[in-house]
Amino acid sequence: PVSKPVGPPSVSGRLIDGHVGYVVVPWFVGSNRPSFVDSLQMLIKELDGAGVCGWVIDLRLNVGGNMWPMLAGVGPLLGDSVFGSFVSNQPQGVPWHYSQGHAWPGLSSAIGDGPAVVVGVGSLPPYRVREPLAPVALLIGRRTASSGEATLLAFLGRPNVRTFGDSTAGFNSANSGFKLSDGATMVITVGYSRDRLGRAYALSVAPDELVRNSPDANLDAPLDHALAWLSAHPMCAHRP
Repeated sequence: PVSKPVGPPSVSGRLIDGHVGYVVVPWFVGSNRPSFVDSLQMLIKELDGAGVCGWVIDLRLNVGGNMWPMLAGVGPLLGDSVFGSFVSNQPQGVPWHYSQGHAWPGLSSAIGDGPAVVVGVGSLPPYRVREPLAPVALLIGRRTASSGEATLLAFLGRPNVRTFGDSTAGFNSANSGFKLSDGATMVITVGYSRDRLGRAYALSVAPDELVRNSPDANLDAPLDHALAWLSAHPMCAHRP
């Protein structure tokens, strides 16, 4: 199992080289907290306002929890769409939706309609980025697990996305708890996750570019490779 870091996680980020928005999406445990969603969307808004041409989303320390506030927070970069699903006995599975600042699972595409239940939402008006298909580099690693992996899968299949780092922890599962007669709860895997193209991931997810960290703590090789890819991308290469 992947142990969670000590201390409360916090959203963080910065502008790199004047044109790349760097966003750390931390693990999150508990029911929806609008302030968590707001902090991610407002960070994206601030960096987008600085004129970024591309994004780095860092999931390397995201060991899981509740995926829906995470997905609502990065929703401006996912777009209003179905961006993944859980495998189920339905042909289309249980889709993952983002629209108008809300993230939710369900067979309905309308917020609050039918079986759909909104489980990730902020308290501020949702932000829309200037360039919806700007390139996104995702940093992943051995500690990227469970809902951190689901957040990764939400981006896979979107145009202009590339992943860097190491393979993820391999907990891409949908789990359910069942009460036992002695009062204990047994949690078992009932399905796996799929990206927006319908590709299922039962094990760990390998990066597009395997880049391990340097022994020098002052260097960040995966980030450096991600920045090099973004700099060469057509949407960033011709910046003044």
